[in-house]
Amino acid sequence: MKKTKRLIVLLLVIMLGVTLFAGCGGDKSGDDKAGDNKSEDNKSNADDDSSDENDDENDSDSDGESGEIKGETYANEVFNVFVPEGWLLIPFSLNGEPNPHTLGIYKGAVNEYSMVNCPGLEISYPAISRELFRPTSKSRYDNVVDLPPLVFENRVWEAFTGEYLNTPVAILLDDGDEGFLVAVWFTSAFGEETISLDDADVLAIIASLSIE
Repeated sequence: MKKTKRLIVLLLVIMLGVTLFAGCGGDKSGDDKAGDNKSEDNKSNADDDSSDENDDENDSDSDGESGEIKGETYANEVFNVFVPEGWLLIPFSLNGEPNPHTLGIYKGAVNEYSMVNCPGLEISYPAISRELFRPTSKSRYDNVVDLPPLVFENRVWEAFTGEYLNTPVAILLDDGDEGFLVAVWFTSAFGEETISLDDADVLAIIASLSIE
């Protein structure tokens, strides 16, 4: 009888031990799974962050290539004009005195002596100074071609192209009686660089013209 009781007690102890060890194993398995899930979540978040960073970099690259013209606005007592980076503005004079009605903006020029080697725009305002600045009569030019009216920022221009002293040029006249005159020198007789009326920086200069 005593042996039977001892056997029963021994069996109960063994069963209790097995139950306890089984419970610890279950908890550990659950912890491992939770750890695995947490690791996967961290990896997923890291991937998302990396994707967001790549998107930001792409946006930054896109903004950098947006084609925006950099430069600054020049203003005197007569008018305002935008001067892109890489262009040089040179005020003109008349009879030895500064003339705020006329100026030139030349692409690639570094000083007033280098402007003769560079294409550029020469601008005059108002009409009273036009003929003093640049002849507008077509008879003064060779190989004249009339252009359709050009519209920039609600300003309409009469325009023609031609050659003056063997140098190609476009003459733009503001439709106002006392408007702007712009001579666009596509190249220089002494340089190789060229510009055109389709260039973004040229269009930005013309569109920026306004009266002070």
